[in-house]
Amino acid sequence: MHVSFNIFKGGTGKTTSTVNTAAALARKGKKVLVVDLEQQASATRYLDLDPEASPNLYDVFTGTKSAALAIRRSPLNIDVLASHVARLFRRWGLDN
Repeated sequence: MHVSFNIFKGGTGKTTSTVNTAAALARKGKKVLVVDLEQQASATRYLDLDPEASPNLYDVFTGTKSAALAIRRSPLNIDVLASHVARLFRRWGLDN
């Protein structure tokens, strides 16, 4: 099963829905992977992971790690490809 929460408008509950759905599925024994592409890294933080720590999606997008090797396990037993998109935006001058 694949579930995706995405919409361009902010403040619509994407992160809250994602984290709560992931936690509920993990509690039921399902294997869950959250891919946090948000610039603020909110899902990464809510899942008690540090977005500044490696590995994260910055490592994947720059080719220093494969996505499989960049997955981290949260304390809630949820696998996370942690965001560090703000760093990517700065690197390619897209932060304006």
